[in-house]
Amino acid sequence: MMSVEEIYSRIKCIKNGNQIEMYITTNRIIIAKTGNNLGWTLAFGMVGSLAAQHSADKKSNQLSQLTPESVLKSNKKNFDIQNNEIIEIEIKKPGTLSPGKITLKTHDSTYKFIFKDKEEYTKNINLFERLYKNKLIIK
Repeated sequence: MMSVEEIYSRIKCIKNGNQIEMYITTNRIIIAKTGNNLGWTLAFGMVGSLAAQHSADKKSNQLSQLTPESVLKSNKKNFDIQNNEIIEIEIKKPGTLSPGKITLKTHDSTYKFIFKDKEEYTKNINLFERLYKNKLIIK
C-alpha cells in the first residue's frame, strides 16, 4: 500500500522578484510560483504592488486546495527537490531589515530564497529543525 504524501507547511518566499510558496512535504520540497511582484511594482508602483499581492494570495488559496503532485503540475516553472537530494539547508535568521533567507543545496544546484516576512521564519524554523536537523545550518 502506498502512503499519501502529507504537506507539513507552506512557506511564502521571494525568489528573483517572484512570489513563491515552498511546500514542505513528507518526501520533498515543492517550489510553486504564485506571483510576480517585481514587474507589477515597477510598472504601476504601490498600486501594482497591491495588485500583485492580491493575485499571489488568490493563487496561493487555489494551490492550497490541491495535492502536492497537482501543485507541482500547476505551472511549468514549478519544481521539486526530493528530500534525499538535499545535502544542506542554510537558514539565515531575520535581522533588523531582513526577513531571513533559505539556501537549499543539492549535488547539482543551489537555490536561494528570501522569507516573505519574519513571521514565515518564526512559524517554520522548528519544522526545519525537526525534519532536516542533520542537514541544517542556522546562521
